[in-house]
Amino acid sequence: MNSRYSLIILIFTAICCACSVTKHVPEDRYLLDDAVVKTEGKGISSSEMKEFLRQKPNSSWPLFGKVKLRLNNVAWFRKILPGLTEKPVIYSSRLTQVSADQIRLEASNNGFLRTSVDTSVTLKGRKAKVAYTIHPGNPYKIRDYTNEITDSTIKRIAMRVGRNGTIKKGMLFDLEKLDEEKTRITQVLRNVGYYNFNKEWLYYKADTTLGYNLVDLSMALYPPPDSLSRKRYRIGSVTVYSEADALGQSDYKTDSLNVVGYKGIKIVYGKKHFLRPSTIYKNNFIRPGRWYAERNINSTISSYSGIEAIKQVGVNFSDTIISDSTCLNARIILSQGTVHSFQAGLEGTNTAGDLGVAGNLGYQYKNLFNGAEILDVKFHGAYEFVSGSKSYDLMSQNFYEYGVETSLLFPQIIFPWLSSQIKEQPNAGTEFNVSLTNQHRPEYTREFFNVSLKYKWSSYSNRFSHTVDLFDVNFVRMPWVSDEFEESYINNDKYPLLKYSYQNQLISRLAYSNVFTSARRRNTRDNFSIRSGIEFSGFLPRLAGLLGGTTTSSGGYKELLGIRYAEYAKLDLDFARTNKISELTTLAYHAAIGIAKPYGNSEILPFEKRYFSGGSNSVRGWSTRRLGPGFYHPQKDSVEFANQVGDIKLDLSIELRQKLSTYFQFALFVDAGNNWVIDNNANTLAGGLFEFSEFYKQIALAYGMGLRLDLGFLLLRFDGGFKAFDPGQDAGKRWRFHGFNFGDDFAFHFAIGYPF
Repeated sequence: MNSRYSLIILIFTAICCACSVTKHVPEDRYLLDDAVVKTEGKGISSSEMKEFLRQKPNSSWPLFGKVKLRLNNVAWFRKILPGLTEKPVIYSSRLTQVSADQIRLEASNNGFLRTSVDTSVTLKGRKAKVAYTIHPGNPYKIRDYTNEITDSTIKRIAMRVGRNGTIKKGMLFDLEKLDEEKTRITQVLRNVGYYNFNKEWLYYKADTTLGYNLVDLSMALYPPPDSLSRKRYRIGSVTVYSEADALGQSDYKTDSLNVVGYKGIKIVYGKKHFLRPSTIYKNNFIRPGRWYAERNINSTISSYSGIEAIKQVGVNFSDTIISDSTCLNARIILSQGTVHSFQAGLEGTNTAGDLGVAGNLGYQYKNLFNGAEILDVKFHGAYEFVSGSKSYDLMSQNFYEYGVETSLLFPQIIFPWLSSQIKEQPNAGTEFNVSLTNQHRPEYTREFFNVSLKYKWSSYSNRFSHTVDLFDVNFVRMPWVSDEFEESYINNDKYPLLKYSYQNQLISRLAYSNVFTSARRRNTRDNFSIRSGIEFSGFLPRLAGLLGGTTTSSGGYKELLGIRYAEYAKLDLDFARTNKISELTTLAYHAAIGIAKPYGNSEILPFEKRYFSGGSNSVRGWSTRRLGPGFYHPQKDSVEFANQVGDIKLDLSIELRQKLSTYFQFALFVDAGNNWVIDNNANTLAGGLFEFSEFYKQIALAYGMGLRLDLGFLLLRFDGGFKAFDPGQDAGKRWRFHGFNFGDDFAFHFAIGYPF
C-alpha cells in the first residue's frame, strides 16, 4: 500500500516539476511571478491592500506552488479539466500603475489622505516580480462632527441614532465608516415611515484645511425636488389575496362570501379558501395604522415563505392621502403550492461485507387544519443478508429493522398563558413527534419508542435561533438477548460500558439550545457563530414520583413502568469563526467543549449521551470513536468503540481553506482534542480519568489536508488526517513523526459540508 501511494505522489510531483511555468510566455514578455505589498508605517494592512491589485500572479497551492499554471502546459488537462488549469499572467506596466493608484485611493478612503505608493520591478530570466511600497503618512482624524439636516423630524431621528453611531470625535477620517453611518441611519428611517428613503440623499461636508491632519465633518440632507419635506408614511389598508385566482375578484364587496375582514385586514379568498384568517393574520406584520417599516415587510415575506404550502409571496404598495396623512395601501399576494407530497427512497447497503437494502416511504400534508400545519408520516425498513457466520462481532450489523415516524408541526408557539407577542415570534413552530422502531439481530431484539414536544423560534434579525425540548422521552426495550451475546459482551469485564448500552432504558430529557450568528451584511471578512445548549434528564420521572408513579427496585434505584430512568445534566458550548484573508483564502477556527454529569438515579451516562472523539468533525487523525478517553490505549478490537467515550470533550481546530477553482477547494488543517471520564469508579478505564493537572498532557494532535467539491447546493468533503501526538501510545512513542505507520496513523474521512 505504501508503494502505491508513493508512486502516485511521485507521478504528481513529476508532472508539477517537469513543466516550466514560462513555457507559454512570449519571448519578449515576462511572467508575473510575484506581487509583494509592503507598508512603511502603521495603520494600513498590507494583506488587505493586496486585494486591490489589478494584476495578480497565478494562484499558488500550499506546499506545491503554481500547480494550475504547470498543468496548463499539459494539453490533456487543458482539454479535459480546464477548471484546474490557468494561463500565465503576463506582466503589464500599465496594470501595475493602475494597481498603485487603487492602493493609494483605498488608503485615502481609510483616512490616509497623503499616501504615496512606490513600485519596483525585478526582472530575472523570463519572470517579473513587482513590489509595492506604501508610504501612508499621518492619518487624518475627525475633530468635530455636527448634524446640519434641515428637516427637523429626520434630524431628530438621525441625532438619536448617532448617539450610538460609528462616527466619533478623534476617529480616523474613514470613508467606509462614514458610509456605514449613512446606511445605518437610512435603515432606521426606512423602519419609521420613510418609504423608499435613499442613503444617497444624505451627504457629508468635510473641511480638511484646518492643519494638523484634522477634519471638521458635518452631515446634510439634499432637499427634495419639490422643495417640500420628505414624506413619512403610515400603513393604510391591508389586503391579502390568499390565492392567485383571487386577484380576478376586483369588484368584491366586504359582505361577499369570498372576502373576510379580520382584525383590520381584508382577506380575499379564491376557490379553495386557502388558509384560515388567523393564520394569515399571524404571519402578516404589515398592520393598518402603523408606520411603514421595512423590517415588517421582510418579516412578512420571511414568515409566509416559511410556510411550505405557499409557493410564492408578493408585496406591493400604492400611496394615497387619508385625512391629510400620507398612507400606503398594502397588497399581499400568496401563491399556493402543492399541499400533498410523497417521498420514496431505496438504497443498497454494504456493512462489514454483508449486503443489504434499506428503504423508506413518506407522506406529507402541508396544510392539515388549514393553518399551515404539516403532518409528516414516514415508514422505514432495512434488511442485511446474514452471511452465515455465527460470529457475534458487533460491527457485522446483520439485522433487519422496521419502524414508523410521525410528526406534526404547528407554525406557531402553542403554550398556555403566553402573550400573543411571544406566540407570534418569527419563524416559530411547535413540533410533536412520535416514532417506533423494531430492530432484530441474530444476537438480540431491541425496540425503540420516542415521543417529544419541541419549540423553535428566531429573532427578528435572524441572528438568534432558539430551540426548547419541553420533553423528549426515549424508551429502549430489550425483549430478547442470546446467551452467547450476553456472555461474550454484556457480562464481559473487557467491555464495562456495553452492559449499560444493551439494557432497558428510559431517558426523559428537558433541553434548551440556541445559535448566535454575527450575520454581518457589509463586512463578511470576519464572521462567527456561537452554539450553546443545556440538557437535563429525569425531570418528568421525578414529577411522576411525587405523584406516586415510581417504584423502588431491590437495588435501591427508582423505576418508572418497571424501568430504571436516567438522570444527568449536560452542557455544550461551540465557537466557530471564519476570517477571509484574501479573495481566495479563508482561515477558520473552531473550539468546542462539553461536559456531562450523571446524578441521582444514575451512576453513569447513557451510552448515546457520552462524548466521543475522532471522526470527520473532530480530531481527524483518528476514525470515529477511536480516540480516548485520556491516555487509554485501545486494543485492535471491533467493539473497542464502546469503551472510547467520556463525560468531557474538548475539540480545537484551525483550517486554512484555499479556493482552487469554481468547484474545488484545498484545505490544510490542524486538530487537537480528546475526551475524559469524570468519576473514578469500577467502569473507569485506565488512563481515562480527567485530572486538571494532567489533562493537557493527554490532548491528541493531528494534521492533514483535504479536497472539497463545492456544487453550490452541496459541498462534498474529502479529508486525510495524520496523527502527530497520540496519547494512547506508550511514553516515548506518542509523537508519531518517527516510526510512522500509514495503516495506524492515518485516517480518511468523507463528509458533507464543512467541519465547522
